[in-house]
Parts: sequence; C-alpha cells; structure tokens
Amino acid sequence: VFNRNQGNIKAARSSVQQQSSLEQQAREQAVSEMMLAYDKLENASRLFRMANQNLEHDFEKIMQGVNENYQKRNINLIEFIDFYQAYKETCLQLFDIRKNLFMAADQLNTVVGRDVITYPFSATPIQE
Repeated sequence: VFNRNQGNIKAARSSVQQQSSLEQQAREQAVSEMMLAYDKLENASRLFRMANQNLEHDFEKIMQGVNENYQKRNINLIEFIDFYQAYKETCLQLFDIRKNLFMAADQLNTVVGRDVITYPFSATPIQE
C-alpha cells in the first residue's frame, strides 16, 4: 500500500535536484559576469592611471605656444595643422579612455545590481 506513490516521490526528488542544479548554474554565471565586469573596470582604471592626466593640460599650453608662433609667422600653415591634428587626436584618446572607465564602472554597477562605484570616483576601483 505504501509503495504506490514511489514514482511521484522519485519524480519530485529529481525535480528538486534539477532546480538545485539550475540555481547553482545561475549563481556561477552571475559570479562570472561580475568578475568579468570587475576585470574590465580594473583594466580601464589601469589605463586611466597610465594616461598622464597632466598631458592634456600641458598639451593645451603647447597649443597656445603654437598659436602664438603661427601668428608671429615662426611656423607655417602645414606645421600648425600638424600640431593641431596631434592635439585633437590626443584629446580624443584621453576622452575615450575616460569614457571607457565610466562605462566599465556603470557595467559593474549594473551587474551587481547596486551602486558599487559612485560618480565622481577615483581611478582606483573600490575594494570590498
């Protein structure tokens, strides 16, 4: 009489084990996504620290000198355009590095589901 429900009991145990396996897989995927986002933030932060932030300020001083030299006719138009092009490319690269840092921090916040990194933040990620 008591053995009549054994098939349903085995099915229920199998279902519980399957759900447990799916839960473990979801946890591992979440941890993997979090670690990937954190690694991306670390790399962006390292690149941000390596980029000399004073370079942008110093380059602006250089460009002021280039403008003055062009006005005084010490350099020709080709040299002026070349300096300006280098200045523009450097500024765009610095802005791109900064953008990548903000996007990596935002991605980590999204993956974690709360604000781990807040703006404005330093170039060093928060260690928890």
